[in-house]
Amino acid sequence: MTNPNIMQSIQRESFDYRKVIQAINFVINKFSKSPVNRMKVIKLLWIADRYHLRKYGRTVTGDEYLAMNYGPVASTTRDLIEKTEFLNLEEVKYSEQYIEPVGKYEVQSKKKPDLQYLAETDKEALNFSISKFGSLDQFELKDISHRYPEWKKVADKFPDGKPIREEMSLLDFFDNPNDGMDDKFKIDQDVLQVSKDIVINNNSLFEKLK
Repeated sequence: MTNPNIMQSIQRESFDYRKVIQAINFVINKFSKSPVNRMKVIKLLWIADRYHLRKYGRTVTGDEYLAMNYGPVASTTRDLIEKTEFLNLEEVKYSEQYIEPVGKYEVQSKKKPDLQYLAETDKEALNFSISKFGSLDQFELKDISHRYPEWKKVADKFPDGKPIREEMSLLDFFDNPNDGMDDKFKIDQDVLQVSKDIVINNNSLFEKLK
């Protein structure tokens, strides 16, 4: 059985804070440079990551995912958006060139994103997220994220109201909800299996190199 901790290690190896900051900035810029709620940005990036992982075998952010009360959270991506104490000086300085906090709950762009850090498929996934879900507020996006197996498999272990902060397995992102509602992440099963095989094969390679 694939170890979810190793799966997360593979993703963390590919994490590039400059790319993630540009992905954050890309999302914010789509809202005409108006301040955007931070949780909304986090949720839109989860949607882009889910889409890209299922179609291309990797996430946009390359980040580790945690299940928290408000849904899936890309851990270091959240730190970059919220400018937490976990960032190093280099990450803070680069981030401050492009994004800045507005009040307690919002963030805005300072200049256009540097697109050299984003592949065409990254932009495709980010545009998918914004076009399909960008009109929703952060709480509507939270409710949507609670439908999906990667969050439910963790959250269902906890009593209602108890704080959640548990690692998620990227392999669960390949599962579909079974609630009978419309699922905008639907994808050809052959494409989905190829992407899943890429993730599993990367895990096997990582284990051999340990």
